[in-house]
Amino acid sequence: MNYTDQWRQAVLPTWKASFDHPFITALHDGTLPEDTFRYYLIQDHHYLTAFAALHEAISEHLPAAQAKVLLALNEGSGEDTIRDKMHAELGITATDFATTPVAPTAYA
Repeated sequence: MNYTDQWRQAVLPTWKASFDHPFITALHDGTLPEDTFRYYLIQDHHYLTAFAALHEAISEHLPAAQAKVLLALNEGSGEDTIRDKMHAELGITATDFATTPVAPTAYA
């Protein structure tokens, strides 16, 4: 068995368990409270903002061509565009982002 297969086998129980997480099952069956989903989206926004800032900081230390590729990858993900539509539909505002502290998990 190769190295990758060994690790895949080792983490398989955890990976499978992630499908049974209460957030995922409630999201899937339509019972997730809207306030919980709103909070998730705000935390996700905090994460994506920090991730984009990280890409920008890294790009400052790269040759221009590589920096351009890294920044293009971040812009091309579309995650923020998809989230913007959900934020609008749920009435999540810039004030909500600014006044909701980053949760420990999102910070980590």
